[in-house]
Amino acid sequence: MAVEHEDKLREEILADATRKARRATERAERDAAKARQSAEAENERLREQLLDESGRRADEQATAVLASIDHERRRRWLLNREQVLDAMSIQALTQIAMLPAGERRESLRQLLREALDAVRDPAVVIHAPPAAAAILEDGLAAAVARELFGDSAAVTVVDDGVADGLTVVAADGRRRYDNTYAERLRRSSPDLRVRALTILEGAEQEQDVSDEHDE
Repeated sequence: MAVEHEDKLREEILADATRKARRATERAERDAAKARQSAEAENERLREQLLDESGRRADEQATAVLASIDHERRRRWLLNREQVLDAMSIQALTQIAMLPAGERRESLRQLLREALDAVRDPAVVIHAPPAAAAILEDGLAAAVARELFGDSAAVTVVDDGVADGLTVVAADGRRRYDNTYAERLRRSSPDLRVRALTILEGAEQEQDVSDEHDE
């Protein structure tokens, strides 16, 4: 009787231990499944974060490349713009040298009148290159001076090979006005540059629109 009781007690203990072990196993499996799901979720979050960071870095790199391209394009345009403006100045001086006789005389008249008006002295020395000096000495210098100063005008033309145009110096040497074509062009350069840049920038904007349409 005692043996049977011991056997039954042993079986109950073993059955209880088995149930506890099964429950512990099931609980461990559930915990493992939750841990696995949590890990998978974390891995997915990290993957998406890496993708986002990679995408952001790619966007930043693309933006930097585009900015670099735009900067280089702008730099080249500015360089080309300066070359165009310089070429315009050279072309202007070349065209002046090729003016017909009548236009050449009228151009020198305007230069002389501006210079005499700036110096404001009836007695002056006019420095000019050979071709311009010949025109000035042919009655032009005296006529313009008399228009401004009347009979008190006293002008002397000197052929000393200065740049094309003329330079007027007061007889006492105190005042001088350089009105050679190159200097006059330099003085008027800011206004000319603004007008030229307006034209050039308009052409650039038209090119940008054309490029966008092509794309």
